[in-house]
Amino acid sequence: MEVDSESEESFAPSALGTKEHWESQYDAELQNFEDNGDIGEIWFGEGVQRRMVQWMHSCGLITADSCVVDIGSGNGALLAGLAKKGFSRLIGLDYSLHATQLAQKVAEAEQLNISFHTADIVTMEGVPVPSETCDVCADKGTYDAISLNPDNAEGMRVNYIKNVHSLLRKDGLIVITSCNWTRAELEDHFSKYFKVFDSIPNPSLAFGGQSGSTVTTLVFQKVEA
Repeated sequence: MEVDSESEESFAPSALGTKEHWESQYDAELQNFEDNGDIGEIWFGEGVQRRMVQWMHSCGLITADSCVVDIGSGNGALLAGLAKKGFSRLIGLDYSLHATQLAQKVAEAEQLNISFHTADIVTMEGVPVPSETCDVCADKGTYDAISLNPDNAEGMRVNYIKNVHSLLRKDGLIVITSCNWTRAELEDHFSKYFKVFDSIPNPSLAFGGQSGSTVTTLVFQKVEA
């Protein structure tokens, strides 16, 4: 089944899928950082972020000068983690101006060389990365948020996947974490443009005699569509 199938299961619309919500959220977090030095929430927690950074650092396919684009970079914490591992070509994209401002201030405070841009991966408005120049894309919750948009979330997901594909070089990778979609669902969504390259285990929870993870992290590799 292709990603744009009409039978695709979707989620009820939520404020978490709107730009207005994230502008308000990051406006508050920006003010809090300026007042208290707190960078704000790390989406999915520090453990998930640490495992994503460690995989990229140790997989053997990504070098310190690989171009890494964080899609929905928020406060920039994921890219900061990569910068501290020696990565030097780091680009953060977020459609929230306040998120971009926060990430820039955090990076400056930590003296990290990271480039942040206010840009929308769904429409490609403001995206400064030329086609087929990115080695790795990272996503920690952005695809989930798009899935909750009240206005044509399914179409937005299709555009997201196509646009990520267009940014990546041949055989480029996307490392994506989701709490809304299972591994099987993500594989189905991305199957026209990507193949599964690896998975990054996350802690399992046990309940009622069954165990499983509430968060899925997959590494997809670009294929020719």
